[in-house]
Amino acid sequence: MLWVIERYTEGGNLVLDPYGGSGTTGVAAKTLGRRWILIEQDEKYADIARSRIASTPKPLFVEEPEKAEQQQLFGSTQELEPTP
Repeated sequence: MLWVIERYTEGGNLVLDPYGGSGTTGVAAKTLGRRWILIEQDEKYADIARSRIASTPKPLFVEEPEKAEQQQLFGSTQELEPTP
């Protein structure tokens, strides 16, 4: 799972696992510095996932993706002068 998250996400991205199970996805996401949400309905597996993720150390360095500049959708970015 580690290689999937590493290949298809960037530092700081959010990873969602709707079938959390024992928390393998959460452990991989935390190891790589991604934010994560796991959903698990079985309390037994949720407890296992909580324990595994809590015992996983946070990474020392996380490379944040560059933020794209906001694009202008309509017109130009220059202000128009008022007409007399």
